[in-house]
Order: sequence, then structure tokens, then C-alpha cells
Amino acid sequence: MNKWGDVMASGLRAKPFSMTTALLLCALLAGSMGTGTATARAATAKKVSMAYNGPADPEKNAVHLFEASIPFLFDSYAAAHKFFDEGEYWRKIQALFQKRTGSILLEAVEEGEFLAFTNSKRELKSPKDFAGLKFRAMDSSQVALYKSFGASGAPIPWTEVYMALQTGVADGQMNPPMYIIIGSLYEVQKYMTLANIQYSDQFLVVNGDWFNSLSKQDQDIVRRASHEANIITRADVEARGDERVKFIASRGVKVYDPTVAEMNQFRQTGQPSYIAWLKGQIGKEWIDTAMNDAAWANREVKK
Repeated sequence: MNKWGDVMASGLRAKPFSMTTALLLCALLAGSMGTGTATARAATAKKVSMAYNGPADPEKNAVHLFEASIPFLFDSYAAAHKFFDEGEYWRKIQALFQKRTGSILLEAVEEGEFLAFTNSKRELKSPKDFAGLKFRAMDSSQVALYKSFGASGAPIPWTEVYMALQTGVADGQMNPPMYIIIGSLYEVQKYMTLANIQYSDQFLVVNGDWFNSLSKQDQDIVRRASHEANIITRADVEARGDERVKFIASRGVKVYDPTVAEMNQFRQTGQPSYIAWLKGQIGKEWIDTAMNDAAWANREVKK
């Protein structure tokens, strides 16, 4: 199973990009420069040229991105792509990131399928089925979502998730099927609900001083290479989704795909609580812009 960075790198190598900048980008995307908060900070601190980081990491570099993770925001992958490729919210976030950090936020890289709920107790077909359950949360935003469903959530590091689920410290969690397989979580979970909770992405950041030292032609190469590699990654992720779900099911996990009515229940219950939490972090105008862009993208891809 290819990692999304490897897929991006192989895609770039197949393109006619011969400039040094494109080669450097390939090296990064193959993972030679690392990922996560440390490298994101290094990029903004001028120690490396580029870095990958997750949805919560840009906040540590003075930019909020939780609006793009509002639960049940997108009806499809195509809508998420349109949101990031053409939407007003993403352009404004890119500008704000550059203004506050001096670095360039290039791409929202699709790293896995939409997040799914898993647990060891019962099938989750509606918010009421969560009552009394304990969930591993990645951050406080997920705690807010679980609370809206009548469950509890506690932040647990990824490295401890398997043990927490195995010992009953947590009954369930949410992750893309790819990560459920990587972490072998199917061994300690009995049920999975494909609720399209959140779009799974990472963020590609480039150091501003390095980028600005390039010629306009090389800057265009970096931007184009990043986007085209992301397109390749999207296709790879989405092509493997059904296969990964089938693999999890083959390991004894009961998989449930909610109906449209059930998805509306999840959305109507979960979104208000998450947005109420979000309003304590950022200005309402950012939330409104993200919500409006998502609604527009959902409509546009259905035409």
C-alpha cells in the first residue's frame, strides 16, 4: 500500500519537470525531509525548504484550518477538490498564512479516505447510538463532536490508540480506512460506519525565502508540480478506498454505510456543536466563508 507522499513523488518523476526545484520537491514528497509539526516549524524558521503537516499543525504557526474540517462538510471527494482548488476560503487562508509566517501554503494534499467511525460495542447508525461510549479523539475539536452525540472523547496519541482500544480505555475512534489498516485497528474494533466525517488531508508548506529566491519560471514549476502530484495522489487514494473497506470487512469488522436520512441526522447533530466550539477559536467570518464554499462546491459537482 503506497503512502500518499510516495505516490506524489512518483507522479512528479513521471512529469517533464527537469528543474532543480522540481527535483527537490520530489525528494521532499518521498519523505526525505520529514513530516509533521517539527518540519512545518522548520520551514517557517528557514531551516528546510518544504514540509508536510496535519490539519491542526498550521494553527501552531498562527493560521487556523479547522474550518475545513467541519464534520460532514463535503458530500463527495469531488466537492472537497473543488473547495480547495477553486474556493475563496482556501485562497484567503493561503494569503493569511504567507502574511503571518512568510511561508507558502501550497496544497491541501489528500492523504486518505474520508474519516469513518469505528468501535467495539455496537453498530452506529445514528447519533443516539453513541450514547455512553468512550472515544479516542485526535484533538479538542473531535471531543466536541463526540460530546454532541452523547459520547465522551479524550485525546490519545496515535502511538497509543491500539492499546487504548484493546484495553477498553476507549471504545472507538475515527480515522480513514487507510489508517485503520496501518494501525491494525481492525483487530480491536468490531464495527465501522462510513459516515464521511471529515476530508483527510495534510498541508504542503514551502519556506518563503527559498521560494522567493527562485525565478518566476521555477516558482510556477513548483506550484504546478505540487498540484499535479496532488491530483495523482487523489486518484490513487480514491481508487483504493473500496479495496481497503473490503479488507477491513474481511477481518471481521461489520461495515455500515448510512442512508441519506441518517447522514442528515449526523450532520444536523454534529455540525452545530463543532461550530459552537470553533467560534471560541476564530472569527465567524471564516466559518461562514468555509461553509458557503462547501455548499457551493457540493452543488457545483452535482450539476
